[in-house]
Amino acid sequence: MKVLILSVTAGYGHHAAARAVSDQLLARGAEVKTIDVYQVLSPAVKQAIDKGYRLTARRTPALYRKGYGLAEHPHSGWIDTSGINMIQLFNKLNAAKFQRVLRDFPADLLLCTHVFAAQLVNEMKKRGVLTIPAWGIVTDYTLHPYWEDVPCLDWIVTAANC
Repeated sequence: MKVLILSVTAGYGHHAAARAVSDQLLARGAEVKTIDVYQVLSPAVKQAIDKGYRLTARRTPALYRKGYGLAEHPHSGWIDTSGINMIQLFNKLNAAKFQRVLRDFPADLLLCTHVFAAQLVNEMKKRGVLTIPAWGIVTDYTLHPYWEDVPCLDWIVTAANC
């Protein structure tokens, strides 16, 4: 089985999750490749996402919480943010470009350890250009609303506290 793991650099947890899943799949004999989606599509966007996340999360945590809160409740602030999603727009514009990556590594399964990668895969599935199974792996402590924007994924995996 060939598995392509799609991650996004925004802190370190998404890549750590990708590495942990990769290690387990490799131990079971799978062929695995992990890539940073935005490194492939646009290194400048990759840097903006990573640096923006680290800057706001570390230096202005109140601003980060506010942004996260607007994502969770887009109608609750002084501005309605429900129609604003630059990442989804970027993914729509770059879905065709990403098909080349999939041709270079014809996987049997896609695993997305970041919701932005899942949104790109969702767009490709909506267009009918991607038919292989695709799973999202939630790495946050909560299931934030952006995961609701990926209905075309086959599975969304999240941790359970049993």
